[in-house]
Amino acid sequence: MSQVRLNNANSSENKLVAFVGPTASGKTQAALDLAKIIPSEIICADSRTVYKELDIGTAKPTAEDQSRIPHYGLDLVSPGEKYSVADFVICAEGALRDIWARNKTAILVGGSGLYIDAILFGYKFRNQARDIKDWEKYSNDELMQLAKKLYPGAINTIDVKNTRRLQQLILRGPTNTSDRESLKYEVKIIGIDPGLENLQIRIEKRTDNMLGQGFVQECDNLIKKYGKDCPTLQTTGYSAVAEYLTGKQDLDTMRRQIITDTKRLAKKQRTWFRRNSLITWVRDENTAIDMAVSYLSK
Repeated sequence: MSQVRLNNANSSENKLVAFVGPTASGKTQAALDLAKIIPSEIICADSRTVYKELDIGTAKPTAEDQSRIPHYGLDLVSPGEKYSVADFVICAEGALRDIWARNKTAILVGGSGLYIDAILFGYKFRNQARDIKDWEKYSNDELMQLAKKLYPGAINTIDVKNTRRLQQLILRGPTNTSDRESLKYEVKIIGIDPGLENLQIRIEKRTDNMLGQGFVQECDNLIKKYGKDCPTLQTTGYSAVAEYLTGKQDLDTMRRQIITDTKRLAKKQRTWFRRNSLITWVRDENTAIDMAVSYLSK
């Protein structure tokens, strides 16, 4: 931390811990377990769990977990509605004020690196939005090609299957790396990364759990309600299930596609977070919790 300035850091009473890392690494469980030890409330920093009705396919905390521990950043907009990183910062900053007003510890958890960095480093958002009409006329591949042409370096840092993220990149441009020079809050950032082999096992297990919990039915309901071309559904997991529901692939192929797409997303997330030298990396949830407790006990 010595190489990074603390800009208007919060007082020592305002405790903040961030659990970050690739999907299926155990971040959510670590946050839930920490909240059992230290009075805490959780802010979810995930570009997909902000959407209502996307529950199973986004591995959203269960209703029971949410009733036991207050969560923020979940179920904010309906599928198809626009939601930006700037919107998330407004939500997260409001949540931090509320949590600290109740003398609780705030736990920021998620795999959306841009969301995490935007709140921790106080990103300044671009105003030079491009005036592109009729977004629905552009296929995901066409948007990807346009984004790659405009920002060839930034295209490797986002989920290219997420149409909304492609649109945001085209509209606002990439975030400057200089935005990481100044932390807005005093925080312990803990990265959980079990390693590639263990992560793959976790991804496969979670995929099977999702399918067993009714992921296909969830996606079918969403397509019937919002249409198969809803941009929110063109994301990891949901796009593969949509292919299955339209008869373009069988059940086993769908499962393998979900796993492949999730591994691809995890690789992008690992690349994003590994650029942040302030993250302390651990291999498992228990070590992450111990580290958080030690930090919060000072």
